Amino acid sequence: MSEVLDLSHDSLLIILGEYHGNPGSITVYDTEGSCVLSAYISLFPIERKPYSISKDLIPELVGSGEFASALSGILSLPHVETRSSSLGIVISKNQMDFFKDESIFFSLKLRTYRLYECDADCS
Repeated sequence: MSEVLDLSHDSLLIILGEYHGNPGSITVYDTEGSCVLSAYISLFPIERKPYSISKDLIPELVGSGEFASALSGILSLPHVETRSSSLGIVISKNQMDFFKDESIFFSLKLRTYRLYECDADCS
């Protein structure tokens, strides 16, 4: 794990785990290598379309509650109550919708999550 963290060049490290060939978990490590978030997820099937996203667009995180607040802080995304950008993530009680303009390009069902403090082990 230390080699992977070295390759992250003091950036946030996000690891996607798989379950039966599909995304099954997300684990987020801070720049010091401490686990800050782990979540079990499942992917909602959405019609796949090619998208081009400008690097100049700043995504936003829309939603309320503990998970939305924590995720916006971890990912350093602007946290808003209502959509004002054309790119971002909408967090509801148990779902994360990733959007561009008026289209959702994928959704994740949030099964469980855990927030960690300090030098925690994500296991």
